[in-house]
Amino acid sequence: MNYGFKSDASCTLGNMSITCQFCSAMKFKSDTPRLCCSGGKVHLPVLRDPPEPLHTLLSSNSVCSKVFQKNIRRYNSCFQKTSFGSSKQVIETGFMPTFKISRPSLPQN
Repeated sequence: MNYGFKSDASCTLGNMSITCQFCSAMKFKSDTPRLCCSGGKVHLPVLRDPPEPLHTLLSSNSVCSKVFQKNIRRYNSCFQKTSFGSSKQVIETGFMPTFKISRPSLPQN
């Protein structure tokens, strides 16, 4: 069944009206308590600004930046199946993982 969610005004998730007291995550009223940061037990570092030219493309109001911001999902999707260039084979019983990463991966030139 192909259901057109965009055309049905009755299909709504509601407002994210709850703010976590520990991490300030916005949540739905029905979300499980402590799901975001485990009640303040999980602390993530503050994200650094992205490198240039990405920072300018994301923060500027230039014509080029607006085109980039409008199409950023498309650009991101172009890399979603990019090869990691690994030669290691992962074999585990009970399931077949799509891929497994145990440390940060850097692009291969």
